[in-house]
Amino acid sequence: MKEVSLFMTSQWKKAALLLTLGAALQGCGGGQSDAMCLENQGYVLPSNDPNRVTCPATDYRLTVPATCESGGCGVILDVHGGTMTGAIQDAATKLSQLGKDAVSFGATTPYIVIQPSARGNIWSEGGADDQAIFDFLQSVVNVFNADTSRIHMGGFSQGASMTWRFACKFPETFASFAPTSGTNPTNPGTIPCDVPQHPILYVNGKNDPLAFYANEAPPLLTTVRATIGESNLEETIIQEGRSHTWRRLIGNGYWFEHIAHSSIGLVGGHCMPGGGGAFGCPGSFNYGEAALEFYIEHRKP
Repeated sequence: MKEVSLFMTSQWKKAALLLTLGAALQGCGGGQSDAMCLENQGYVLPSNDPNRVTCPATDYRLTVPATCESGGCGVILDVHGGTMTGAIQDAATKLSQLGKDAVSFGATTPYIVIQPSARGNIWSEGGADDQAIFDFLQSVVNVFNADTSRIHMGGFSQGASMTWRFACKFPETFASFAPTSGTNPTNPGTIPCDVPQHPILYVNGKNDPLAFYANEAPPLLTTVRATIGESNLEETIIQEGRSHTWRRLIGNGYWFEHIAHSSIGLVGGHCMPGGGGAFGCPGSFNYGEAALEFYIEHRKP
């Protein structure tokens, strides 16, 4: 993975020095922001290559297809789980490559893919990292003049918990979400707000030893059904595979899809079917492709 090449004028150097001094005064990690990160670096970004971007609060793996440099592309924020990195997440979702190939899946353009890496490989369960990552997303949208009707987010485990928080905290920014293997770490089966009226694809492993299926999926599905209302609910099985069941719950302005799978990987059912690396596992569907196709189908009106 290449480092971002920097072409820094004296003005950029002064800005970087001020940022460094400010961070030192604030203490390690305290009060740091990734807003304007790309703009402040005066970057030169190679196309079609995952690039490591270092910002004050967080590091990022950023993939920008060549045709996205002129604007108009969608953006996918893909967040890893605890003990992982952006590169490990990508090995399981393959979204950096899928984003480049999105037109072959029916998208109007490729997607820019952002995969942050937590320093220390663990995200704050209380959401202390959320604002920095949201600020970097905004920086990417601004720099590459991205299509604001096609901004999407998914995440695994701790990244799924972050995805739910983003759905509650920043609903106006995103078109759809695809969390897998996690909800609220302090109160499983719940999310930190009412069910959002955004298209959501939610994935769980029935044999997950960390995000227990019985504690996660059934309570949230019960909440979704109650939120939609019995008289408005249309619930259907839209796909049945060898090791997964995919259902859709819609009505009353809500669109919620759920995939339950029985795939097994290195960490049991705490894995992403169809992916590679430590957190991928064989399966009868591919999480990365399913998430991409869901994002393509669900853009803002």
